[in-house]
Amino acid sequence: MQSSVLKITIALTVAVLVGGGYYFFAKPSSEDIVYVAGEDIIKGETIDEEKVRQMAVHAEGNIQNIDIEHLIGKKATNNIEEGEWLTSSMVTTPPKNDDTEYYTLTLSKTKAGFPFLKEGMEVDVWQDADDTIDSQKILSNILVSKIEEDDEEITVVLALDDEAVSTISTAEEQSGVFFTTGSVTK
Repeated sequence: MQSSVLKITIALTVAVLVGGGYYFFAKPSSEDIVYVAGEDIIKGETIDEEKVRQMAVHAEGNIQNIDIEHLIGKKATNNIEEGEWLTSSMVTTPPKNDDTEYYTLTLSKTKAGFPFLKEGMEVDVWQDADDTIDSQKILSNILVSKIEEDDEEITVVLALDDEAVSTISTAEEQSGVFFTTGSVTK
């Protein structure tokens, strides 16, 4: 009888140690919040709160955290399926008014940010440095409407307003321009 009580005590002790070990060492270390499409979203469709679902995930790697404010009111750059994880590269800010002009630039692949540059994404436009000025950002969050690629250059069509067209054309004449791409999150 004493040996069976001892065996039960040892079994319970081992079970507690194994359970405690799992709790402290094997369970996921962090919980991150991500956003997924709550329904199918068509390319160009404006994303609203009803189309987005919040989801908690456990992951040990890097998770691209994105605030919901960086999704709502933006347009989908591609078709997005229900349940698909939403990232900043899937959305773009629509032009602010109907006075949108389209400006075409032909740049080297390096200056255009190739191969990272994609239609529907936003870029920052920088003026090249020359003998009198350093490189400087002249426009932020500019929509790339179209891209045509050949062997060495890329033709890029940007959606701009009148003021931005003036800014970029002046910079292009003075010393040239280049693009940087990056995350929408701040």
